[in-house]
Amino acid sequence: MDLYKDNYVVKANQFIQAKGRLGVLEQKLLATLISEIRMEDEDFKKYRLDIKEVGEFIGLNSGEVYTKIREAIRSLKKKSIEIERYNPDTQRLEWETFGLIGYTKIIEGIGYITIRIDPELKPYLLAIKGEETPFTKYLVKNILKLNSSYSIRIYELLKQYEKKRSREFKLEELKDLLDVTEEKSYKRFDNFERRILKKAEEEINAKTDIKISYKKEKTGRKISEIIFKIIPKEEDEDQKVLEALTSSNERDEIRQKCGLAESNFSDKQVMELYTKSVEITDNLNDMFNITPYKYISKGYEIMLKQKDVKYKFSYLKKLLEKGKATIITELIEEGI
Repeated sequence: MDLYKDNYVVKANQFIQAKGRLGVLEQKLLATLISEIRMEDEDFKKYRLDIKEVGEFIGLNSGEVYTKIREAIRSLKKKSIEIERYNPDTQRLEWETFGLIGYTKIIEGIGYITIRIDPELKPYLLAIKGEETPFTKYLVKNILKLNSSYSIRIYELLKQYEKKRSREFKLEELKDLLDVTEEKSYKRFDNFERRILKKAEEEINAKTDIKISYKKEKTGRKISEIIFKIIPKEEDEDQKVLEALTSSNERDEIRQKCGLAESNFSDKQVMELYTKSVEITDNLNDMFNITPYKYISKGYEIMLKQKDVKYKFSYLKKLLEKGKATIITELIEEGI
């Protein structure tokens, strides 16, 4: 069962945005297959999966593994997705339809299946580079305990925006991405919320590496927009530790003394800068009366004088670590 747990699924964001409904087992099987792709692969191989391992990995009972996986493979061969892209040459939107898997082979009495992904999907799954092809990456094990196909779909759509910490959808846009626009049972928002949104929120928070919440926006009397908040679980745990170690007043006081009151840094980031500066100024306080507060404040002042600093926290952190001489010199020249 440990054979696939550390594998990553890497998909171009256009693939994440693709339209087309897959069942839970189909989603998990496809994700496990995609996770077998290696960075150095120049073409799709005939990937060989251990049926028993895959069955255990995606949560099938041992007695139904072969039957369920054969059914899922047959179903996947019939399924397709639609990818929307903008063609800069024609300056028009294009919609392309792709199959998902091509060649498959199962031999009676042999515990393996051999599958090749449809070669037309190469631009979306092979040789992906961030700037040329924006992509989303996650450990495949994150979706395996999710019991709803909508939960898996929403997880991927939000994982895509994890670094931005939020994602907004027009209600009809989200329904379209989940392929439920035409389903009568989801015309009523309370049904859509109870059976899809709340279930996804509960499952994703309990079983994956991100924590999500959402709020509803209205246009007039109707719900028109869903705004998701996304927090990496690791960061959420760090925040709990931070809150346990320092009170809100203490964190505010440290922010003020460091000259960071006007910054957009999170409490975690401020405390990271402060902790690092305590180490750096350990001996400087006795020699030059340079406190961590003065050290950070001067570093922040130097940073603000620079033009076009895109990632301010990373820049300041590096300056505090590598620009010690510059900061100390300026403080001494100013008489501290």
